[in-house]
Amino acid sequence: MTRIRTTLTVLAAAALLVPVAASADPGKSRSGKAKKEHRSDKAKKEHVAKAKNAQFKGTVVSVDAATGTVTVTVLKASKHGRAFKGQDVAFTTAGVKKIKVADTNADGKRDLLDVKPGDRAHVGARIAKDAAAPLAARKFHAKAPGAEEQEDAPAPAPTPAP
Repeated sequence: MTRIRTTLTVLAAAALLVPVAASADPGKSRSGKAKKEHRSDKAKKEHVAKAKNAQFKGTVVSVDAATGTVTVTVLKASKHGRAFKGQDVAFTTAGVKKIKVADTNADGKRDLLDVKPGDRAHVGARIAKDAAAPLAARKFHAKAPGAEEQEDAPAPAPTPAP
């Protein structure tokens, strides 16, 4: 009787372990979730530097309306554009939706034909570390040097009537 009881106990234990071992999938963890596959270092994607927004302020040196290129001497720049400070940088304006500039040639349009050398420029561009000229501008504002003084000047005082 003892021999039968021991045999039945061993068989019962084996019967409980067989379904657990059979259902174990090498691709799943104990919780039933799929294990993450680890890539080797060679299979990983190379790190690509993200482009950053940079702001540039300066003076327009030249304008080529036919190609949509403006060259600006950068006087001030944000953190990501400081490498270009003091240099003449070419910007393409093909990606700019609306150029903010006064209609100086009175043709009814505000475009690069209204931008003149010597104008003050504010350019926003998205640049990467290895950016090459010309940089693609996302926004472009230009003002004539005298226009800023006229906007800031107070209105003349009215003269008293005698």
